[in-house]
Amino acid sequence: MAAKEPVFFAFFVFWAILGISAFLFFHLNRDAKLKKKVFPVFVIGVGVIFGTFVAWMSGWQPFVLLALLPMVGLMTFLNLRTTKFCESWGRKKGSCVNY
Repeated sequence: MAAKEPVFFAFFVFWAILGISAFLFFHLNRDAKLKKKVFPVFVIGVGVIFGTFVAWMSGWQPFVLLALLPMVGLMTFLNLRTTKFCESWGRKKGSCVNY
């Protein structure tokens, strides 16, 4: 387990930088068309990165993979399906006030 600690720390730092940069991009950028193009790539990429990291940390155990793949796939699918961006405000639909 000691050999995986530096990789875990590097992943933690990478994940924090990814989260902060995604927050800044998706909350400060008002271009809804750009968000619509970037969001699917971002969500799928994050799912692949997270799934690969968890699988690697578990030693590629088959039972972990059997649980991990459907969970990450479902989370990715639901994020892609339920997140919509408002054209006029450039924000997520839940934060768009329609008068």
